[in-house]
Amino acid sequence: MAIWDAAWMDFAQALVADELWGWPVEVLDRLFSLRSQAGSGSLSIEAWREQDAALRADMPDVDLEEVGTFLTDWLVNGGDIDALLTDRLTALSSSPPSDEELWSDLLAAHAAQADSGTSQAVRKAHRAVQTRTAAWLTRPGSDLDPVTGLPWSLIARFRVVDHSHFGPVPQNVDSARRLALRSASDDERKRAALVAQGRDAVDIDLADAKADLQQHRLIWFPKLLEDGVAADEEMRPLLDDLVRVWSDPRVQRLLLDETSAGWPDDGKRKQIH
Repeated sequence: MAIWDAAWMDFAQALVADELWGWPVEVLDRLFSLRSQAGSGSLSIEAWREQDAALRADMPDVDLEEVGTFLTDWLVNGGDIDALLTDRLTALSSSPPSDEELWSDLLAAHAAQADSGTSQAVRKAHRAVQTRTAAWLTRPGSDLDPVTGLPWSLIARFRVVDHSHFGPVPQNVDSARRLALRSASDDERKRAALVAQGRDAVDIDLADAKADLQQHRLIWFPKLLEDGVAADEEMRPLLDDLVRVWSDPRVQRLLLDETSAGWPDDGKRKQIH
């Protein structure tokens, strides 16, 4: 039995239908299975989007508002009786979220947890949504750094920083993150905080100490010679020679390789000209 028209469809018919709005229930079950796999982390959101779109490609157009109304009525009038129909209607009415929709979900989950009237159980459920959504937004290949929640495009501005005396200094990723956080706009910080709250906590003091140690290791000799010139101006030619060597594109490529750990591929491959 096929169910096409919500105007005369009732819940009893929907429970035993072979089709809902012209969509075979086997397709709807597969769509919901993809949703469940993505929610559990066993399927990436990219794979979910791709496979979901392929399944929907040959299906008839659906009035999503009509389906949503029917789903709401079903939930209000006893949806707990048969979760299978709820799953099928959910799959029919909603595709995988876009990144912008993920941002909306993340904001809603954060607000729900912050609401003092939210029960512990509901707060826990929203925390799970926040964690999963943050993981999707910071998936490999996305433009979001999973540690800070900032766009990689912002952090990449600090891949190389000019030093006042010996020129361009490639940065390790933790140093660049710290510099990016200082220069981020209020909106960027707010979005980053939402992502960071959904990810594992990072010890900021430890990250800063690690960044300082890594950068000190990189520039300790140029800095030592710079301090030597301050005490003995006759050492100036040595510093000038070092600056020429340091600024050579071949040396800069070596320094980029030395500081490449943790950077996305484009950060590792960036060249100095």
